Amino acid sequence: MAPVRVAVLHRSFEAEIRHLGEEGGTSLQLLQALRGLGVEFFLLTQSPTPERFAEGHLGGFPATVWHETRRDPGTAAADKALKFLFGHRKLATDLRHARRALAACGSCDVLWAFSEEPDGLLGGFLRILGVHLPLVVGIQALRYRFRSGRPRFDGHRSLGIGFRRATRVVANSPMVAEDLQRVYGVPPEKIVWIPHNLTRRFLHSASGAQRAASVSPVVLFLGAINEKKGADTFLEAAAILARARNDLLFRMIGGVTDPHAAFARGWPRLVARAGLGARLTHLGHLPPEAVAREIRAASVVVLPSRMDEFSRAAVEALALGTPVVMTERMGAEFYPRRDGSGCVVPPGNPSALAGGIREALNDSGCARRAAAAAPLLHAELSPERVATQWKQVFADAMRRVDALRRRTA
Repeated sequence: MAPVRVAVLHRSFEAEIRHLGEEGGTSLQLLQALRGLGVEFFLLTQSPTPERFAEGHLGGFPATVWHETRRDPGTAAADKALKFLFGHRKLATDLRHARRALAACGSCDVLWAFSEEPDGLLGGFLRILGVHLPLVVGIQALRYRFRSGRPRFDGHRSLGIGFRRATRVVANSPMVAEDLQRVYGVPPEKIVWIPHNLTRRFLHSASGAQRAASVSPVVLFLGAINEKKGADTFLEAAAILARARNDLLFRMIGGVTDPHAAFARGWPRLVARAGLGARLTHLGHLPPEAVAREIRAASVVVLPSRMDEFSRAAVEALALGTPVVMTERMGAEFYPRRDGSGCVVPPGNPSALAGGIREALNDSGCARRAAAAAPLLHAELSPERVATQWKQVFADAMRRVDALRRRTA
C-alpha cells in the first residue's frame, strides 16, 4: 500500500526543535510515530533564521522554511488588507511561500493545518485559491478573552475560514468538540476528537516513578498565576481548608504571565488576604524534572482553570499517579470522571474547589484509582497510540473528498 503523503502547515515547528533540542516535543514525536505507520511528510514552517536550513530538512523531515517576520514586497498591499480583516500581519506572503512549497514537493494526499490559527486560516485560503487537497485542521487553542471571570469567544472570522474549508476538524477534547459546534457552528459530522500525546521522555520517566512520602498532606497548584488558570480561586479555597485543618501545606508552581496586568498587580494583596503565611510556598517556574518531583510528593494536584482546552499539566499529574481536582471547563476533565482519579468542580467557585480538594484528600480510594489508572494513560497517550488515530483521520478525509468528487463528476 502506497504511503499517505501529507503537507504539514506548522508555523512553530522549527521553534519547538530550537527550544527542545533534536528529541523535540509532542509534535515531532507524533510525526515520527506517524512515519512509522507509513505516512510521509513535507513540512511548511517558519523561522527567524531560515538560511540555516539549506538542505531543506528539519527534524529529519523534508521542509520548506521561510522567514517568520519578513514580508514579500510583492504582496505588501494584500498583507495590509488581510491584516485588517483577519489580524495576521503577513498572510499574503505566507500564502505565496506555501503555494510555491506545495508545487515543489510534488503530489500530496492531505493538507494538515497543525493548529487552528494561523495554520488553519492559511490552509483555508489555500483551498480557496485552488489547492484541491482534503484539509485537516487541528485544534490547539480556541480564541477567547476573559471578562468578569468568563471566557468571551472571538476570532470567528479568522477561524471560520479554516473550519468551513476543512474536510475534518480535530478537537483535542470532548469539551472543545462541543464548543466547535455551539460557538463556531462547525457541523458535527466534520468533528473528531483526539487527545494530545505525551512525550516519550516523560512516559519513560513516569513509568519507573515512585511516589514520594510527605510528612504533611501537600495540596499543589499547577498553572500560571493569572485569571484564566484560577490562581485566585485556589487561594480562596486554600484559606477555607486552612481554617478547618492545620496540617495542610499549600504549594504553587507557575509564574506570573503578565506582570503589568491588573490581576498580577493585585496578586500580592490576594496572598496577604488568604492569610496562609508559611503554609503557602510559591515555587515559581521549575524545570520538568522538578515539577514531576513536586507532583509525586503531593497528596492532590489542583488545576482550577476557568477555561482550558486540554491541560497537559493535568494529564501529566494523572500519568504520575497523583489524584487531581480540576474544573468542568477543562478538556482533560474527561479522565478523572472516567477513571475515578480525582474530582471535577465548577470553575470560579472557591467553596466547591475546597470541597473537591477535601473529598480527594479524605478518599483513600481516589489515590488507589489514580495509581491504577496511570499505566493505562501511558499507553493511551503515547505518540504511537495517538498516531494511529491521526492516520485514520487522514484516510477518512481522503475517502470523503473522493466520494464528493464522484458525486459531482
